[in-house]
Amino acid sequence: MSPRSIDDFEPDPIDDAIGRSLRDLAPRADDTDEVLGALEPRAIRARRRHRVGRAASAAAVVTLVAGLGALAAANDPDRGVPFAATTTVPGATTSTTSTTAPTTAPTTGVPVGGTTPGSGTTPDATPAPTTGTTTPTTLPAEERTFTSDGGSVWVRLEGGTLTLIAATPNADYTAEIVDERADRVEVRFTSDDGDRESRIRVRIEDGRIVDDIENSG
Repeated sequence: MSPRSIDDFEPDPIDDAIGRSLRDLAPRADDTDEVLGALEPRAIRARRRHRVGRAASAAAVVTLVAGLGALAAANDPDRGVPFAATTTVPGATTSTTSTTAPTTAPTTGVPVGGTTPGSGTTPDATPAPTTGTTTPTTLPAEERTFTSDGGSVWVRLEGGTLTLIAATPNADYTAEIVDERADRVEVRFTSDDGDRESRIRVRIEDGRIVDDIENSG
């Protein structure tokens, strides 16, 4: 028995029907532009969904990293670590900045006169009393002359001190200094016959010269 060629097989009606159905479903050659135009909006929407998906994934990663950085900074108050990340993907940009933890340690004030840790009590600073210098008022020197029947006395008051300058008797009289101090002077004048006598007393009262003159005989 010799082998049969493909031309020896008779066409199957079912195969012919399937082939015609497939050919009817296939687009015609002149409808290619129309088919591509119908598919292009779907392709654009698919690309956009793909970009949005990538941007959302990148933003989620950045947010997670920023949260971890902020948590680490909060657990370490002595060190603030600023963290900023910017991620750019086609069609979207996301920027996230974390909060910087404070880097300055709190300062505890010490009240005046209080106690500083590790030291003794600080006393309040008391200003030293200021002693004013009072310049005494110096009165000008004063000279006075007092006269009695037996003679005269010349005195000087200067700086609160009384000084006898001279005691001058009259004719027929003799002068005798009875008292001479810084605050008083007394001079007695006696006549030569001893029948007459004069006394001149000078003293200081309240910074002034006060005299007392007596004549007898």
